[in-house]
Amino acid sequence: MSTLFTSTSNNADYESIRCKSRFEPIKSFCEAIWTIYEPFADPDFQEQFGQQPHQRFWEMYLGVQLLSMDCKLQPKSSAEGPDFYFQHDGFNVWVEAVAPGEGEGDDRVPTLDEHSKSPDKRIPDEKIILRFANAISKKHNQFKDYIDKGLVSANDACIIAINGGNIDMVYFNYDYPLPLIMKTVCGYGDYTVRFDSEGNIVDQGYSMRTVLFKKSKAPVPTNIFHDPSYSLITGVLYSSASLLAFPPIPGAELLYFHNFVAAIKMPLKWMGKGRDCWKSNNYWTLEVNNSSP
Repeated sequence: MSTLFTSTSNNADYESIRCKSRFEPIKSFCEAIWTIYEPFADPDFQEQFGQQPHQRFWEMYLGVQLLSMDCKLQPKSSAEGPDFYFQHDGFNVWVEAVAPGEGEGDDRVPTLDEHSKSPDKRIPDEKIILRFANAISKKHNQFKDYIDKGLVSANDACIIAINGGNIDMVYFNYDYPLPLIMKTVCGYGDYTVRFDSEGNIVDQGYSMRTVLFKKSKAPVPTNIFHDPSYSLITGVLYSSASLLAFPPIPGAELLYFHNFVAAIKMPLKWMGKGRDCWKSNNYWTLEVNNSSP
């Protein structure tokens, strides 16, 4: 059995974990889940882990979580195609993993250090949502490309697994009371309170927001789970676990959002852990799975 941290890299986080004793718990955790994930990894996974440790950690962590859900993952023979494949209730399920970073340009999410030096102390929720939306859009297009190439069938379940842990400011949102990923796909905006002329509350709740605008004024839809053009996507699986801040109970932080307009749907609470979100009678329900740790 090989190890993950054998070669040097120009990635600072990788080198810190590889060489510094204070990162030993992280290194040990990574090596432990690598022993489980190695048979299912791309042939060049270890090389890529040294160059993109956050993204590859998410892929490895996700794979181990899927295995813990009793998903019978099929080992890959090449890097082409979606990251994961298994069968569930007699149909094919494909999963594409993505861990967006802060981005570039005017819509870039500030790092923790940049935010601490800025006079604006608000959490940049909208910029984070734009990063999530961009990642989902790219993976949606990638799934369409896989179908065009015959690697995936239109009758298969296609899941996008997105990780927010590569964006520093995600940890200051806490996904409470409404996860940002839910605001990315379900069309929810900010919590609003309406008062009458005497100061009494007459209405309150989350407003609906179907689009955000970039600095360039380009619109970005935030209600894709009401958009039939996204019916190819079965659902979005989300986690904030990261290489430098993995959860105390791995898997308990997972969120799965069922696409209301999906052509192929997964059963409710199919993960058996984390939380499920689905729409019924015009309401979205977010509920902890009964068997979740």
